Amino acid sequence: LTLSRKDSLTGLANRRFFDEYLEGAVAEWEKSKAPLGLIIFDVDFFKKFNDTYGHPVGDQVLRTLAAQVRKVLEPLGQTQDSKVLAARYGGEEFGIILQGPVVRRMAMVAESVRKAVEKSSLLLRDSSGNVVESGLRVTISVGTAPLWDGWFSSLRANLVDAADKALYRAKSEGRNRTVEFVPGKNPSYRTPGNEPK
Repeated sequence: LTLSRKDSLTGLANRRFFDEYLEGAVAEWEKSKAPLGLIIFDVDFFKKFNDTYGHPVGDQVLRTLAAQVRKVLEPLGQTQDSKVLAARYGGEEFGIILQGPVVRRMAMVAESVRKAVEKSSLLLRDSSGNVVESGLRVTISVGTAPLWDGWFSSLRANLVDAADKALYRAKSEGRNRTVEFVPGKNPSYRTPGNEPK
């Protein structure tokens, strides 16, 4: 990523590039109908965390989180068929755009990111680099949505809205979980692994 496309704190794509990329991905979908999906997640109780430990520590959390995201997404790579872009969407919110066959594994990708963050233990350092606290943990709430051909207009807005609603559902159901939007005749939201038998 060039500097103008990169978020300076996390090294992931920035919001502007995320928006441009998503627009292009939707246009591509309209031509090829190749699967397109969106994962949106944010850090649970981040404001409380910032208020307790201060913004420099909050920044450390976001950098650690970005590193976990990269680690999970790296094996997926950019193949000819699948493309993945991770971005800092704003504040403590992140987005991952998936294109191609990888969309079928979107819930698994989302859960892998959530579990990687949940397992990672944070070391807090002061400005001199001394460890002031170790073993701190944070969790994330995650929403996912595939692009659905049942939306007749504003595909991009509908996709973001569906992933966002799934994220808020994850928060209202107790946080530290993934909720996916399931399109169809009666669109619904569900937690992966809790599919009706």
